[in-house]
Amino acid sequence: MLRPGRLELHVEINLPDENGRVDIINIHTKEMREKGYLAKDVSSAEIAKGAKNYSGAELAGVVRAAASYALNRKVDFTDIAKTQKGDMSDITVSNDDFAQALHDIKPAFGVKEDDFDGCIRHGIVPFSSEFADIKKTAEGLIEQVRSSENTPILSILLEGSSGCGKSALAAELARKSGYAYVRRIAAESFVGWGENAKIAEINKIFEDAYKTPLSMIVIDDLERLMDYVRIGPRFSNVILQALFSLLKKAPPKAQGGKRTSGKLLVIGTTTDKEFMQDSELFQAFNVALNVPRLSMPDHFTVVLKNLPGFSPAVAEEIATEMLGKAIGIQRLLLVAEMAVQRENPVTKATFLDCLQHVAH
Repeated sequence: MLRPGRLELHVEINLPDENGRVDIINIHTKEMREKGYLAKDVSSAEIAKGAKNYSGAELAGVVRAAASYALNRKVDFTDIAKTQKGDMSDITVSNDDFAQALHDIKPAFGVKEDDFDGCIRHGIVPFSSEFADIKKTAEGLIEQVRSSENTPILSILLEGSSGCGKSALAAELARKSGYAYVRRIAAESFVGWGENAKIAEINKIFEDAYKTPLSMIVIDDLERLMDYVRIGPRFSNVILQALFSLLKKAPPKAQGGKRTSGKLLVIGTTTDKEFMQDSELFQAFNVALNVPRLSMPDHFTVVLKNLPGFSPAVAEEIATEMLGKAIGIQRLLLVAEMAVQRENPVTKATFLDCLQHVAH
């Protein structure tokens, strides 16, 4: 259907920018504003600012939903007969109604927060200055993509041992970025998928990312996505080449050869730096950051003293016992939770006993 000679002119209707969203909201709220149903402090500009990546149809749905919330306050749905005609005259659609509508109606191109919730169940604990520096560097790169006209695409690789918190850090960066379009690509989303289907879905996510001004894609656990195992070794070269191409691919250009306004930040995570280097995918990333493990007594103290079941004294005792040992933050939190289930308040002996039963 789209080959040359059939449909000769292709016109792409992009998502509205902030000014466009203001115009759309004004159109759909015009009648309720004229009839006095809209609260005077409701600002189309403020609604538009909080409606990143909403299409025109989705904005219309937000306005309808806000109006329905205002109506619900006046109608007793348990007994419609109790609702008097006069009660309908003073309906007011408020800022709270629009806030609730934006919370309930999610844009197709928005941030899928559910994809990241499981990665940061315990939040982020800046246990060392080294970890804090890595987080600050990554946040600076996020701002660079946001503000620089010379960085249309940037890729960051977070590498480190299993359980060091790479996925949690990537999820935290994604959720706090303020980017309009944020997606997570992970192996668990493709269980049972064939190579071609997996590549098609990953490619679609990248294509969709360029349809919005500011996007972020988190590719979590890269080697698992490529079905890599050390026995053999074996991995999907097709998926590897697809990822390599997508990471190095220049942003698409609009008609007339001008670069589109869409900018993209890619964050990848890996546990196997050696495989990444051997496959040359490591070199496809612009920046590589090593996520450290806890290795100093004060690292353990910072984490444990703020956990339920651990007194400051016991946290200090455990930290001293861990001198010369290194452990990932996820493993430490798992051991701490096991210890609390066994004994509360936790003693050093209980913690160390649980530690030896958790796989490295």
